[in-house]
Amino acid sequence: QLALADSAEATDRWLDEEYKQTMW
Repeated sequence: QLALADSAEATDRWLDEEYKQTMW
């Protein structure tokens, strides 16, 4: 479950970076 949480957090961070790149 911990690995799953880490994966979700990493995905959230990646999506946030993608979102920022799209906005800028």
